[in-house]
Amino acid sequence: ISVEVGGHTRVFTVARDISDRRRIEEERRALISRLVTVQEEQRHRIANDIHDDSIQTMFGVGIRLHLLRTMLVDGEQLRVVSNLEATVDQAIGRLRHLIFELRPTALDHDGLVPALRLYLDQMRTESGIEFDLQSLLSAEPPAEPRVTLYRLAQEALVNVRKHAQAHRVRVSLDDHKGGISVRIQDDGRGFHMSRANTPVPGHLGMAAMRERARMAGGWVEVDSAMNRGTTVEFWIPLPALEERNVA
Repeated sequence: ISVEVGGHTRVFTVARDISDRRRIEEERRALISRLVTVQEEQRHRIANDIHDDSIQTMFGVGIRLHLLRTMLVDGEQLRVVSNLEATVDQAIGRLRHLIFELRPTALDHDGLVPALRLYLDQMRTESGIEFDLQSLLSAEPPAEPRVTLYRLAQEALVNVRKHAQAHRVRVSLDDHKGGISVRIQDDGRGFHMSRANTPVPGHLGMAAMRERARMAGGWVEVDSAMNRGTTVEFWIPLPALEERNVA
């Protein structure tokens, strides 16, 4: 910086400590990575507990009800037991759905795109919303960005299912500038953009989705208008190849 002092020009140098900023950024990313890992491990434990305990218990109840029904002859008693069996079956179905929401095994075993296809298949079964899924990814993303991408897509699709009144949703994935971009576009009723950051109880609002993506070094963009559908697009960077090799 040049400054005139007493008729003389003096030059002052302002140095920014790039290494400190880089260290802070690396520490932030490490913390985020740990938080995501802990959260997913907790989801995995809960899902396993539900499968190994709650569902097995409900199966046992169902077997006992079936045996009880074989010993009954009274029509009213048979009707009551049959209703109880149906309730147990519904409870088991809901528990299985909860396990799927907590941690789909396809995400770990098959990858991001198969896990999204499975989620979209289930959404179509439950809501009747048709879907198109297109992937131009050159490779499967590493575990941490894969989870972040899946969770953001999951939340966007929950919003489509519950609020959009859509008939079809298009999901596309592509490589983009050292990361992965995902676009989710529905043909639903849309909304005024002034409501984009309004939180919905029990779900991430758009502001929270943006924050989650930002913490991972990415971004989320939303475009919508009344009766013109909604498009949600987000991008998450991938770690450099040397970072993956170290990991």
